[in-house]
Amino acid sequence: MHLRGYMIEVTLTDDALTVEGTTKPTRIALRGQQHGDGPVVIPRADIASVGHKRANALVNGKVVVKTVGGEKYDLHFRRKSQDEFEQLAAALN
Repeated sequence: MHLRGYMIEVTLTDDALTVEGTTKPTRIALRGQQHGDGPVVIPRADIASVGHKRANALVNGKVVVKTVGGEKYDLHFRRKSQDEFEQLAAALN
């Protein structure tokens, strides 16, 4: 599964969730400035919980992924991507 969210690209495989920022500020926000520029790769076994908030006309939606190590990743999306991100949340749960 490959999705485009708000300034991110998300790929879900049987083994991992990969999140890549499409801009340098987004990549820094995902990984932190000290961790470089590459994608975030979260093994599926490391995902502790997944939350989902629907988008509306005024506010982007998000899928919130928390890992067993305590990291939290907010995957923002626009309303036009609502169905795809709902499917992502369902696949991760």
